Amino acid sequence: MYYRRSIADSFKEDPNFKQKWPGAEFIKVNYSSIPDLVSALKDIETVICTFTVFTDDAVEAERNLITAAVESGCSRFCPSEFAGKLNTIPSYYRKAQIIEVLERTPELEYTAFSPGFFMDYFAVPRAITHLAQFVAYVDAEAGEAIVGGTGDEPIVLTSAKDTARFVVGACALPKGRWPKFGGIVGERTSLNKIISLVESLKGWSYSLRSADAARKEIPGASPHVERDRRRQL
Repeated sequence: MYYRRSIADSFKEDPNFKQKWPGAEFIKVNYSSIPDLVSALKDIETVICTFTVFTDDAVEAERNLITAAVESGCSRFCPSEFAGKLNTIPSYYRKAQIIEVLERTPELEYTAFSPGFFMDYFAVPRAITHLAQFVAYVDAEAGEAIVGGTGDEPIVLTSAKDTARFVVGACALPKGRWPKFGGIVGERTSLNKIISLVESLKGWSYSLRSADAARKEIPGASPHVERDRRRQL
């Protein structure tokens, strides 16, 4: 049983939610309480953090989780990265802060798993996924795309399910075998190749916009977040 215990500040109200993972334990916690987290992590060897880290409160919650992991005797910690290389994505600077904390925590072996972009986001709204759905760069339904650079720059896509399988496999490795950066590659491609593929399947040409133009509409937004927000306006 790899999925032994799940802790969160809230769980879905769906009565069938817990039945999907028979044998797993679900514990509601207060992420601002380190003693609460220590109790929840008792007898756990590996902590895998998957909540989003886009706010200062989330950073503090993950820091507390790291502290609790040490105090409870955990040996491994997987931070909530699950993205591209952090130094290339300005909006992920909070994720980099967590890596700095782990670098100062020798009690924990860690790997920052990096699958590039989740492939699931390029199939919204038809993707069968547990991820929150938002459009990433290419909107297959609306026939629009936001392209940074030339569009020929290489990018990596990996499905969320394949990422989960990779993480489970990594948990089976002997202690001391985790690299600090765990690169995962589902497919190497480019935005232009994705656009060409969707155009051939849909039978229409895309309306292309540059990332710079998109940012001018909503300052400070990254291309995938900007597109999602524009759809809601």
